Amino acid sequence: MNRKEAIFFVLLALQNLAFNFAHPVTPSLIINLDLNPSIFGIAFAAMALTSFLFSQLWGVLSSYKNDCLIFMLGCLGYACSQYFFLISTSEMSIIGARLLGGIFIAAINVSSLNYLVRISSIENRGRNITFFATITLVCTSFGYLFGGFIGDLGIQYAFLSQIITLITCGLLFYFFCDKKQSQPLNHKNFINKSNPFLFIKNRNTLTKILLFSMFLAFATTIAQTTYEQSFNYYMKDFFNFPPSLNGIVKAGVGLVSLLSISVICLWIQRKNIIKKSLSPIFLLCSFLLFLSIQFKKIDLFIIFSLVFSSVNALYLPLIQDLVTSEKSTINTLGLYNSMKSLGWIFGGLLAGLLYAISNTLPFIIACLIFILCAILCIAKFKPSSSK
Repeated sequence: MNRKEAIFFVLLALQNLAFNFAHPVTPSLIINLDLNPSIFGIAFAAMALTSFLFSQLWGVLSSYKNDCLIFMLGCLGYACSQYFFLISTSEMSIIGARLLGGIFIAAINVSSLNYLVRISSIENRGRNITFFATITLVCTSFGYLFGGFIGDLGIQYAFLSQIITLITCGLLFYFFCDKKQSQPLNHKNFINKSNPFLFIKNRNTLTKILLFSMFLAFATTIAQTTYEQSFNYYMKDFFNFPPSLNGIVKAGVGLVSLLSISVICLWIQRKNIIKKSLSPIFLLCSFLLFLSIQFKKIDLFIIFSLVFSSVNALYLPLIQDLVTSEKSTINTLGLYNSMKSLGWIFGGLLAGLLYAISNTLPFIIACLIFILCAILCIAKFKPSSSK
């Protein structure tokens, strides 16, 4: 790993830690304000909506302009939106704060992945993409851990820690990462390429594998978001976990995810059996998730949730590998983030609305989506297929 990559991964870790400081206390914030339980999913969907609408815009900008500047703007903007989230007292003000946050989350996600692809050699790109996914998963979990313990001292401290860390991370990225020379941007082309629905118009320019990979990114993000949003609220609502215990569980998820990706995912990539591996991974995800919600004892629920997480961590870097290895005439990274953002929208809405009906229904729907993905992968990647 060279110096550019090392600096990037350190700052990526810091950013992902900060991203998640407020998550363990969000259920407590909603419950303390006596808001409708569905707001946790609806607010997340609001964030995902603006992330989707602005992903292509940030993708185009980061392709032509300084992606270090865009990353910094994303961190500063998201820090501001989280301050508005902290001082919110109603459902509408929370939704407004999350709408604003989604704009800048898109900037961070797209510019960071664009930057990594830019500084990576072709030989190291697959490895670095795996590191990217690993750091995101692990630091997300440890961000929960730190945020949970900070949140036990007070909800506001978790938010303020997040805001300060994001500002610091954005400034460090701008001043210490490798800047690129900005290129002239044709404003007419910029407007056209920034259209979030451009993928519909240009779907015929995508290879079949790339198009299918984008669908997998969309569908699995729905399943993952439905599960994660419901899981976080379920731990507080059903088991009455304090923020610190929420954080400990998520840290456990990060550890098993790291082990799983480091051993199994890298082995799959070295053997070049990504397409063959996806369907059994999805089937195992469905089975383990369904099994975990059958247990109402805390210890068994946590154990099987951790086992599920070890398998659930595998498909993200594999799908990212499929996306980045396919050539296209359009901005595939912006499109990929758009697909994930769409998945966040539907996943957040499903989590909130279904949880209001039954606290296990979101998990069952996630199981069914994983089964659908497995069936489609079996059909798409069968040995005799010429697709």
